[in-house]
Amino acid sequence: MRKGGIAVQEYPDCEILDVHDLPADRRTTLLTVEGVWLEFDKVVIATGHHWAAEDDPARGYYASPWPITKILPGKGEHCNFTIGTLGASLSAFDVVSSLTHRHGSFKIGKGGKLTFEPHAGTENFKIVMHSEKGLLPHLQFDQEELFREIYRHVSREELLALIDEAGFLRMGSYFDKVCRPALVKAFEKDGIPELVGLLEKPEFGLEDFAARMTGEHHYADAFEGMRLEMAEAEKSVLNHKPIHWKEVTDDLMYTLNFHAELMPAEDHLVLQSVVMPFLLNVVAAMPLHSGNTILALHEAGKLEIVPGRVSVDDGTGGEGMTRVKVEQEGVGEYTLDYRMFINCSGQKPLQPEDYPFPSLVREGSVRKARAPFAHPMEATEKVPEEKRDRLFRKDGEILYAIGGVDIDGTCRIVGEDGKPNPRIHDIAFAHASGVRPYSYGLQACSHT
Repeated sequence: MRKGGIAVQEYPDCEILDVHDLPADRRTTLLTVEGVWLEFDKVVIATGHHWAAEDDPARGYYASPWPITKILPGKGEHCNFTIGTLGASLSAFDVVSSLTHRHGSFKIGKGGKLTFEPHAGTENFKIVMHSEKGLLPHLQFDQEELFREIYRHVSREELLALIDEAGFLRMGSYFDKVCRPALVKAFEKDGIPELVGLLEKPEFGLEDFAARMTGEHHYADAFEGMRLEMAEAEKSVLNHKPIHWKEVTDDLMYTLNFHAELMPAEDHLVLQSVVMPFLLNVVAAMPLHSGNTILALHEAGKLEIVPGRVSVDDGTGGEGMTRVKVEQEGVGEYTLDYRMFINCSGQKPLQPEDYPFPSLVREGSVRKARAPFAHPMEATEKVPEEKRDRLFRKDGEILYAIGGVDIDGTCRIVGEDGKPNPRIHDIAFAHASGVRPYSYGLQACSHT
């Protein structure tokens, strides 16, 4: 930036406690931890992840794996016991990698096969990952286009033409008019005529597609499934053979991300409960060498995955233990105790009451992100019980809190008066992910 003639003044190690907007002066001030107020014309909030929940080291519970140093044993020490993780995400595999490299070594055996040899004194070291569906991530795949584009499969004009008379972009219309033809072409390139045939049937919708492709990835033994998929993944990466349907799915949801504010609450519910879990499992692809590491650890008896919905029982499990309750289909409900349990379920949208800059909340400069219902009387009855606390009324209208704080199309924060703030932008994923549920960091900033 300096080379481009832009003056840059850095404030290293400068913690900001609060942000105060001054509309009358058309300025914004930041309060530092030293008690100094800094004044600016514009402010961009880019604070990264924010974990509202607290760690409880006394019982071995960690609300997130970050910073990862907090879960690592001291020099010369080992965790000679079973460790649990909530989630089998890429963050969970960061935990797995960091811990296993301190409890053993990986070696290349006969035929180039990777094996794990545990250190002495780590006989009881093991990691158990809890995943609701019992799924491991998809493996890395080659792509024709390395970067996502908003309007690769549809123009802006064509997309906006899909908005209905009530002002909504319906997910069903988006799937039919944009996703369906793009996916048909992708599966034709991949040589999968069965999916082409299904997509050509009007009754085969987005939820059907997500369920079908998730089923293709579901195995009784997730590790054996990864072993089987490794051959296809290696062929794709090593021979530069793209898997088109995965790449196109990524593009299509990236497009929807930048127009999510046009969707009604009914479609946000589907997006959050069906589409995003499927999408993140497909797109958050694991590098091939990491996949081989996972397989080596499982073969050595050091890594397992347990399906079922998990909840952490606060204050139970005995001294120095965290108790989790597992609800597993076909098995029922049971509990497990861990000396260390790490929540790797990912960043959840921040609620306004947890927003790190209290003056903006107090002044009404931020509000919770929301979506109206297309059919309020019908739709609210279908909201799951666990999400009914997200329903609220504003000026007589029933709204659904989609998570995070409200921003407009250029990431300006929106106040309680419904107006965007011309001085303050917020691009922090934890704050903006309700309105922008699938953003790619700096690439998304470039497209905003």
